[in-house]
Amino acid sequence: MRNKQNHVIGHSQGALVSRKALVAARPNPMQDKEAQLRLVTISGPFSGIASAKQCGSPTLYMRVLTLGLVEQLCKIVSGDKWYEITSASDFIRQPGDLRDQVQTYLKINTDERVCLLSQQGWRCTEKDYTFSLEEQRFAPIDKAPLVQNVEIKAGQRGNRR
Repeated sequence: MRNKQNHVIGHSQGALVSRKALVAARPNPMQDKEAQLRLVTISGPFSGIASAKQCGSPTLYMRVLTLGLVEQLCKIVSGDKWYEITSASDFIRQPGDLRDQVQTYLKINTDERVCLLSQQGWRCTEKDYTFSLEEQRFAPIDKAPLVQNVEIKAGQRGNRR
């Protein structure tokens, strides 16, 4: 690349993939030592996707109890990489350190809860979001060098009728 300064941006599960692509211990690492990268991730489920929690159950008991149906359903819904989106996967639990070429990392967490104004004031529910704040937060990533965490209130506000 002629331009040595580039931004890598990932949203949702793309946030997981874009960050993992820039990990130092990755096989076939980037060859250009002069590249200066800025990583931006938005609404990434870095602690695993909560709705896939049952898919990550490593217990034989759960597999036997469901006659293997949970695993099959997870494969149908999420494809071959179904286990990688769970909080139990190495992909999630071992995020790795970023390459030296990454100069900055802006991690944007979005609070997408719906907040309604009632007679008692604002009340927020968690019925309309992509990933909860808990799914987006993960201490090994949030506290790593270079990371600047920003939380944006992206949810809706409205009057309750």
